[in-house]
Amino acid sequence: MFIYVFVRKEALLSSQIEGTQATMEGFLEYENDIKNNENPDDIEEVVNYVKAMNYGIDLQKKYENNFDTNQKAHMNSYRFLKNSF
Repeated sequence: MFIYVFVRKEALLSSQIEGTQATMEGFLEYENDIKNNENPDDIEEVVNYVKAMNYGIDLQKKYENNFDTNQKAHMNSYRFLKNSF
């Protein structure tokens, strides 16, 4: 549960640095299929951050924590984030 909340909070803060106006409440409503007044593009950017972070976490669980794994997680996270632009 802690990782679930942490990933979403970090994704929200990171996307806000980029200028989104999404809120945690709006994002959680989106995840639970509850209609809200948030900008869909802003929510989608947070979704892409969550996907990128989860991808990195999954790699760390699957493989040894080393430079190659970290580099692969970092490079592939751009694939998720690129979809938000």
